[in-house]
Amino acid sequence: TAGEVHVLGVVPGVRPAAAASLAEVFGVAFPALDDREELLRTELGFFGLPVTLFVDADGQVRHVRNAPMDEETLGELVTEHLGVSA
Repeated sequence: TAGEVHVLGVVPGVRPAAAASLAEVFGVAFPALDDREELLRTELGFFGLPVTLFVDADGQVRHVRNAPMDEETLGELVTEHLGVSA
């Protein structure tokens, strides 16, 4: 939907129960996909976590960030690379 940003996590290399526990500790509330074989990270060529992909409505990757960020930085990057006000 125009003007919305959807967040989806990918959990590489860990059991779903362990990922759920970690998400609870950090207050993560967005859905996540299981990638125990780490296929996405291998395909993207990133081995350090976290990796954040900013993907537009057409499925094009507009920006990649391979570092942690706070909520303010996330909002700024969403605006800059996706044109959506956070």
